[in-house]
Order: sequence, then C-alpha cells, then structure tokens
Amino acid sequence: MTRLQRITNILLILLLSLTAGLYIFANLFHYTAYMESDVGAEAVYGMVLAGNNCLPPDTWVSSTENRIVSMPNLAAPIYKLCGNMNLSAGIACSLLILLLILCMVRFYAYVGYSSTGILTACLIPFILSAWNIAGLKMFALYACYYSPHIITLFLLMTAYARLLREKRIRIPSTILLAILSWLLGMQGLRGLAMVYLPLCAVEFLRLITLILINLRDRNEVKKLNFATPIWLLSLSAINYIAARIYAPFGEDTSSNFRKGIFKLFGTAIPETFELIRANGFATIVAIILLLLAVIGWWAIIRQIKTKPEIIAVFTILLSLILAMLAASFTTLDSTPRYYIMVVFVIAAGCGALASFMDWKLTSVLVTFVALLSVISITHAYTALIASDNTLNSTEYAMVSDLESKGYTHGYATFDYAMMLTTYSNGHLIVAPIQMDTMEPALWLTDTRWYPPTTDPSEEYFIVTTEATTPVLQNTLDSKGITDYTIATYGQYSVFFF
Repeated sequence: MTRLQRITNILLILLLSLTAGLYIFANLFHYTAYMESDVGAEAVYGMVLAGNNCLPPDTWVSSTENRIVSMPNLAAPIYKLCGNMNLSAGIACSLLILLLILCMVRFYAYVGYSSTGILTACLIPFILSAWNIAGLKMFALYACYYSPHIITLFLLMTAYARLLREKRIRIPSTILLAILSWLLGMQGLRGLAMVYLPLCAVEFLRLITLILINLRDRNEVKKLNFATPIWLLSLSAINYIAARIYAPFGEDTSSNFRKGIFKLFGTAIPETFELIRANGFATIVAIILLLLAVIGWWAIIRQIKTKPEIIAVFTILLSLILAMLAASFTTLDSTPRYYIMVVFVIAAGCGALASFMDWKLTSVLVTFVALLSVISITHAYTALIASDNTLNSTEYAMVSDLESKGYTHGYATFDYAMMLTTYSNGHLIVAPIQMDTMEPALWLTDTRWYPPTTDPSEEYFIVTTEATTPVLQNTLDSKGITDYTIATYGQYSVFFF
C-alpha cells in the first residue's frame, strides 16, 4: 500500500466516523426532530417491553409484523437501565448503526475488497440516503426498521462466502444462524424475502452454472458439493416455519401476472429511485454513482474465477430484484421503503470499483465519494440537528402543559397518538381511537390503555384536529356526553373529560 493509499484510507475512515457519529448524535439528542406516529410506536413499544421484563406482552397489538429482533427489543433493556424512552430508542438505533457497519466491513473484507473499497461501500448508503429521511429510517434513524434484516443479510453472506472458500460447515456458527433465522422468522415473512430467498437464488444459479459448465464430464458433476444448498435451504426452512407459526399478521395477496410488467415499470422501478432522488442534486449524484456501480458489478463478475466466494455479493442485488418482482407480480402494495437495498447495491458496486480497478480510476471515485460525504454530512447536520424545532413546536408545548396539569393518559387518532406520546418521552400515554365511535383503534397500541382497564374515575383528554373536531363532537352528541371542556393549542383542540 502506497503512502497516498494510506492517506486516502485515513480520510475515508474519518468521513465514515463523522457520518456515523452525526446519525448517532441525531438519534441520541434529536430523536423527535422528524417524529410521526409510526416511528413513535417503535419507541413506545420499547418502553412497553421494558415494563413486561423485555418480553412481548399479550396486550400489545402489532401491525403487519411482530417485533422480536428489532430496535424496540434492543431499547427495552436499555430503558430499564436509564428510564428514558427516547434516549433508550436513540441508543438502540446507534448500536444498530455500528453493528451494521461492522458487519459490512467484515463481509466486504472476507470477499476480497480492498480497504479503500470497504470504506467506500460503507459510506455510500449513508450518502445516497442523506436527502431522504424515509430511507434513513430504514437503517440509520429513529426506528431502523430494516436494520435487523440487513445485518442478518451481511452475517449470512459472510458465512456463505466462508463456506464456499473452506468447503466445510462450522457447527457453532450454524447453530447461532439457525437461532437468528428462527427469531427473524417470528417477526414475519420479510426476512425470508430480503435475506434467505435471495441467498438461495444465488446458490441455485451458482450450481446450475457449474453443472452446465461440466455437463459433458459426469465425474466433475459428481464432485459438486451439495452441502451448501442443503445448509441454506435448512436455514430458510427454519425461518419460514417460524413465520408461519408465530407471525399471523400480514396482507392477503394474490398473483398479478397480467399487469405485473406494467406495475414493475410504472410503480416499482420509479419508487426504487425515489429513495435516492429527493432533489435535483441528489438525482445527479445517484445517476453518477449508479453508472460507476455498473462498472463495479462488471468487475465483480470478472473476479469470480479467482475469488469464487465473491459471488455472495450478488445476494444484495437479488434482494432488491426479488423485492421489486414480489411487489409487481402480486397485489401487494408497493412503497419505496421496500426497495431500500438499492443503496446497498450501488454501494457494493462502487466498493468493487474501488477495489478491483486501476488506482487512477479508484482515486477519481474516492475523491468524488469524499466530496459527497462532506456535502451529505453538512446537509444531514442542517436537516437533523440545526433545524430541530421540537422545543418550540405546538406538540411539545401541548404535551408539556397537559403533563403540568396532572394528566397521564388521553386519546387521539393514530396519526397523532404515538407521536404525542413520544413528544412527552413516554410520560403521557396517548392511545389511538376512532373519532366516529370513540372505540379503540387497535393498531400499534396496548389494550391496557383503554376501559375497562383504565381507571374510570381518572380524568382524561382527547386531542383532535380541525378535521376530526366536528367528528368527535357529533359522536359526543350522539352518546349524550356533555360534561367536557375544550382548550386550543395551535391547530389542535383538546377535549377534557
């Protein structure tokens, strides 16, 4: 390694440290900067888990997935130590960021990426997502929805690459991976779609290719090692069985073969790039990095003969492709977050370009990545930290006033319930209800927050907006409820009972 390469790596390490440090700081001290109820429910669930000895309570109503290996499960024991809901969630997200980076470093190093290539591949997901908060919530901010799946993907790819190189199964690591597969399966089928099926597809394509190459030589075909596909299929089966037993939630879907191609090009592909084209500058950056990544993926293909384990990288690409095909050729609703692997696909390609191509081309790429890192860090600091207006927000003022008046629980529609609970740092429980019936809205909530479990003699409140205020008033009139007062906080009305 030349002196210039060492200086380059030091610069990239510094930039990666600053990037990770920025998002960690945002999670720890500016957790409510972009708060909304879906994210707030993750933090609240961490607190609920802590109150049940870190075990999922029967009273919690999940959404489309259970939470077994997730940010709330990591936040729960931290909450028991610090007693601060938002801080425990922020610490959990920060730990997931560090674990993801460590898993990426370990994998890319094992398949032969250079130090420069590894650092490039670790930086680019954060660079591409810097202008899209929704994308960052998937693996870096506030909820880290898909961090467990992506971390598992890199762990399993590393084990797969090691198996291809050593041609032997390690029992201790296999047992640990089987346990992780079971736990991830208990959450739902997303792990199967994002992790296990793509890896099985890579192994299937590898075997088919080897069989076709050696088709005329039966002895060579007989020498093929089928322990690897059996190993992968076993882990996948464990994940699937757990999902079928423990994860009853999900969307009913059917095939969409007739219109699938139109949905693919009309919805899935455009939504894939929504994650990396938040504005004109971000779009230009994404196009340039995408083109460089294409060259990098060609470099990966050229390395397969000398580094057969590098084929594991294709799992990242197939994870994205399968997500797009699943959303297109079924009636499953498509949303940009399903395609978060696009930033890791581009990162893997650019990392390969920095590892396996001429140093002159690598130096141009690294200079570009370093410049983008500085720009993305500056933008993220402004958006996540400098622009955080939590303490001056109407929501914060409202929950602070309600706390000072002695209230401990109230109700709102789901869009506001978990958000307001998080603004209060869990001191004020705002449970979701349906305004037209005043019945519980059983979605990411706890049944203990409603009558008859709650104390009927205790005062409570209902928060409404301009749109829901007349709906609630009509409901109260129809039920003959007249004993209440109303206060206004900005765009919110609060009914006190």
